[in-house]
Amino acid sequence: HDIQSSLKTIASREQFYYIGAGDNILLTVNRSNMSIINRTETPEMKGPRDMIFLKDGEIMVLSSADNQRLLF
Repeated sequence: HDIQSSLKTIASREQFYYIGAGDNILLTVNRSNMSIINRTETPEMKGPRDMIFLKDGEIMVLSSADNQRLLF
């Protein structure tokens, strides 16, 4: 599965990019060297649409368009 062709959304906070890719993948990427720090897969994140940060970055909210969910 080619992640690059399935990018859905991106957000940034401090030194990281958070990238929603594919139907259920969230990548954490280091901004300075573009290395993937973490890869999270969850079936609840089908069709990631948008991300925001609340409480000065303590909480990330991700909207899942395909199954109409908000993930915290």
